[in-house]
Amino acid sequence: MTLLRCSLFVSLLWVPALAAPQESDSYLCMPDQSTGFSFKDGEWQVARFNVTEEKYVLHKRKRRERHPIYSGSKWLIFRFGDTTPAGGCDKGFDSEGLIHCSFYLYGDFRMNRDTGRYQAIYWPGYVDSQSADALEVDPEKQRDGEDTPSMTIGRCSAI
Repeated sequence: MTLLRCSLFVSLLWVPALAAPQESDSYLCMPDQSTGFSFKDGEWQVARFNVTEEKYVLHKRKRRERHPIYSGSKWLIFRFGDTTPAGGCDKGFDSEGLIHCSFYLYGDFRMNRDTGRYQAIYWPGYVDSQSADALEVDPEKQRDGEDTPSMTIGRCSAI
């Protein structure tokens, strides 16, 4: 009976190891929903954005890849089909399976490798209501509606 219990205990130790997701070098990320705010009719209003065509690839940067803005990044995010990165991650996944990246220079991209979920936030538009294309915020040039702050949620799969 003791041998049976010991065998069962040892076999149960292997189950979490087999079920634990393995880190991949590439992930395909597809959005589920996106919401935020847009400036319409002279006021800020809640908005839903159509993101059905947006797909991203998150992959570990290869040594030969050179991108000036994200030169120090360990991981890069590309809009599916693009050759210029939309974001970069200075570090890889942490011990909890999370990665945090800059996204379109003014946003954040976070992914949980264990759940496959991601969240992307685009900040410009309300507090700094000048276009994200501007390098500095000029209070005299602030115009509501130049940008739309948003948050997108979705799922990533290893590829």
